[in-house]
Amino acid sequence: MNANRFSFLFLIFFIFLTTNSLLALQNVFAPGEQLEYKAYYHFGFVWIPAASIKLSVLPNDNSRYITLQAVGKSFRRYDPFFKVRENYTSTVDAKTLAPVTATREAIEGTFQVSDHCQFNSDSGVVDYRIIRNSGDNSIGKEKIKGKYFDILTSAYYFRTYDFSKMTAGDCFVVNTFIDGKFYPISIEYLGNEMCSDNNNHAYLCAKFRVSTIKGKVFSGKEDILMWVTYDAAKIPIRVTSKILVGEVNVVLISAKGIK
Repeated sequence: MNANRFSFLFLIFFIFLTTNSLLALQNVFAPGEQLEYKAYYHFGFVWIPAASIKLSVLPNDNSRYITLQAVGKSFRRYDPFFKVRENYTSTVDAKTLAPVTATREAIEGTFQVSDHCQFNSDSGVVDYRIIRNSGDNSIGKEKIKGKYFDILTSAYYFRTYDFSKMTAGDCFVVNTFIDGKFYPISIEYLGNEMCSDNNNHAYLCAKFRVSTIKGKVFSGKEDILMWVTYDAAKIPIRVTSKILVGEVNVVLISAKGIK
């Protein structure tokens, strides 16, 4: 599995939607919440447990903000063949979840990247600095267009919305900043159904279909499917998608500190 496929285990997991019925943020999640997942890669007839993913809500030294963190690691038995370490961290406004800074530090085989974004709401621009060990660096500014999210903040902002206001077939677009550019990600609500976590515990979930970005991993025609608990916590239970070679499946292992 190449670097880009592992990177997109995170991209397909963190891109969610925006609607128009915001709930009180304190009723959904708070510092101390921790979600753990196992990522599987399907090739041929075999599902291979490839990596672990941990999502955390952390306190910030400044009470105006909270810190969101996602950490992904390939299992050590695969490190000699392809080592993956991913760390996404976002500082956000504690009341509105508007992103202030977003960083990504990653090792994917021989590839390394350090990505830092500063969101300036007053000036309406994002300052970004992406340093790659290949020397193909990106440093610049991008104009903010409408509502905006970094890839990690979008997942948590999604959880503040009321699924009961949706009907099957509703489509939404999220403006997400990825790799120095804003991408319009389309999401469709498909209805509710039961879905099981990694421990075969079944939950009533809202099901969504998410568009993909054409590139080295996706052709742009694949569907990303995700299941999120149909309750106040709105915990992502499972995300699946076919990629150019094989399929990925991200499944909940444990949840702690749920409000």
